[in-house]
Amino acid sequence: MASDLKLTGLRETLKGLDATPKQILEKLRPVVRNHTAALEAAARSNAPVADGELVGSIKAEVAEGDDWIFGRVTAGAPHAIHLEYGTVNNPARPYLRPALQQQKGKFAADAKDAVKDL
Repeated sequence: MASDLKLTGLRETLKGLDATPKQILEKLRPVVRNHTAALEAAARSNAPVADGELVGSIKAEVAEGDDWIFGRVTAGAPHAIHLEYGTVNNPARPYLRPALQQQKGKFAADAKDAVKDL
């Protein structure tokens, strides 16, 4: 199970900058790395059980290329999706979506702050 974050309005913010895409990306790389790690930590903290298979399966991944960066947090335990969304017999006990909600505003603010001087 993965959760992706989509930012809106960033394209308009970046259009007003007097910088090359490479300069912008270099400013955003540490922001993506830091917030991906923070999202992983928050998801682990929110997990219904403090240890065990679910917490051990929550992983952060940052992939980078010359002109892109991508951060993802996944929970690979077989029951991860059942805890996040619930089942017919068990109510949802979300841990990843609340972590994403906690982080997305901070991420957007830090991303905007990182490129403001370009």
